Amino acid sequence: MITLPAPATALCPPPSRWRKVGRSWSVSVGLYLAVILVATWPLAQFATTHLPQGPTLSTAVPLFNLWTFEWNADRATHGFQGYWDAPIFAPARGTFAFSEPQPTSLILAPLIRCLGAGALAYNLYFGLALLLNGLVTEALLRSRGIGAALARTGGIAMLLLPAVHWQRDVVQLVPLWGVLWVWWAADRVSQQATLRRGVELGLAASVTSAMCLHYGLFVAILAAGGGWILLRRVREGRTWVAWGVAVLVAGVLAGPLAWKVHHTLRQYQFERDVDVLSQLSLQLVDYRAAWGQVILPWGQQPTRQFWAASPGMVRMGLAVVGVVWGLLRRRTRRWTLFLTLTGLVAMGLSLGVNLRWGAWSLWDRLAWIPGLAQVRSCYRFSFFFQMVCVLLAVQALHTVYQASCFWCGRPRFVARSLIVGLAGLTMFEVLPWKMELAAVPDRSAHAKWVEYVRTYIPPDKAIVHIPFSLASHLQSFEKTTEWMLIGLGHRVPMLNGYSGFFTDEETEFRGLFSENGVTNETLEYLLAHHVVLLVVERKHFPTEWMVDREYDKVQLRLVHSDPVGVDLYELFPRLEE
Repeated sequence: MITLPAPATALCPPPSRWRKVGRSWSVSVGLYLAVILVATWPLAQFATTHLPQGPTLSTAVPLFNLWTFEWNADRATHGFQGYWDAPIFAPARGTFAFSEPQPTSLILAPLIRCLGAGALAYNLYFGLALLLNGLVTEALLRSRGIGAALARTGGIAMLLLPAVHWQRDVVQLVPLWGVLWVWWAADRVSQQATLRRGVELGLAASVTSAMCLHYGLFVAILAAGGGWILLRRVREGRTWVAWGVAVLVAGVLAGPLAWKVHHTLRQYQFERDVDVLSQLSLQLVDYRAAWGQVILPWGQQPTRQFWAASPGMVRMGLAVVGVVWGLLRRRTRRWTLFLTLTGLVAMGLSLGVNLRWGAWSLWDRLAWIPGLAQVRSCYRFSFFFQMVCVLLAVQALHTVYQASCFWCGRPRFVARSLIVGLAGLTMFEVLPWKMELAAVPDRSAHAKWVEYVRTYIPPDKAIVHIPFSLASHLQSFEKTTEWMLIGLGHRVPMLNGYSGFFTDEETEFRGLFSENGVTNETLEYLLAHHVVLLVVERKHFPTEWMVDREYDKVQLRLVHSDPVGVDLYELFPRLEE
């Protein structure tokens, strides 16, 4: 019997399932990276020296977030000693809890501490967050039975979500993937309640809170509005075990962080002003327009400058179709109802104090929720509405695609062409504005006076940087955040600072300084608050002007004059003659 050689196809077996999966996800990663590169250009060109800016074109927020990243890295190398006592707002304690601590930035600590590449680490974190937004969205959609092509459509749409690029200077708001992971994990627990899936849900909630405490709080609030829909098989013990484990894991991992921040803010009795809440609450008309370059702008012009909360009219229209068809199908009914309720509640809460009937306000009624009294940016709930719209829009496209599989000839061609066109609009209906960049200060130029402060000023004393912020708007704090970044070189506490909240001492001295400048009164105030050194920018306060003046109860002595344009003055009480 003659044995014929095996065909070439038999000698080369088809790629394994894992190889196919890896190849598919490699395509996704490459596609998302290309979109990120284009959407954030020219950030890649200046990744080591600049940071993304937002619509205010102020450097204060990105520089402050870079300071947060570097403070995390600095404390990691010191065993987290004094972690919460950041060197701002002296002599206050627990000042790092005045804003988002973002401990997830610790993954970049080696890059920051070993190479001193803070800006590069920040931009890598920003880009990685965008990449994971796309990948987790795609993974969630694929788990719902949606094909790779349409799932990638959702991934790109989420990556380019207008809300993210509207607030891209607020880096803690960029990683939407944590919220998406929570929803995905909750859906998996709903389908099959197991111990492992419960742990995953708790871990997802913890990571989300570690990236952005606002997101962790908002997810929990929205869960009360729509999360109960995912509860099923309530008579089975394993259902409650899985959900209970999720709550336990989230409490153990994220609880200490949330408690510390909440306890500190309560200790200082920080609460948001009603007028500020009103300014940062949306109005329904804000959902008419999207932030960015809208491909089909008809009827989408913003009513108020800087306020545009729509994900895009096409996406919202497709989302409505996705809701209708999703509710009609038993397989998608529960998931669709969950997304719909979550989106509607998020839209309502984004209106903040503007959602009222007469004297009754929903936001005021929810003030008992721990942490909500300290929230000022109610509009950030709109991020969740936009995310829901993307997921429901892709669900609508998937339903049309499934229906077209049963058609033949011209109807199928028309349906597929419609899907391609709508998918393109879902991805690129709203394109981000060209990215503006904020320059990171050159800290090497300040090395000499920073070394002086580190050598001669004890850590139990304080310094103050002048010029001081003269107002409460962002632009006024740009110099302050530069001082904060430079100050990480010496770590001596400074009286001034920038954060989500401000101490009474800082606010009091800001008003005192803006009214009187450098006078006996302001210097006596500084001396009473353990300030022993003034770091003064010479172009605003010339050396001759500072030294030649007479002060009643205090003395200033020039101890260092730096070529970079900074003078250091020792402050001490005048001796009685």
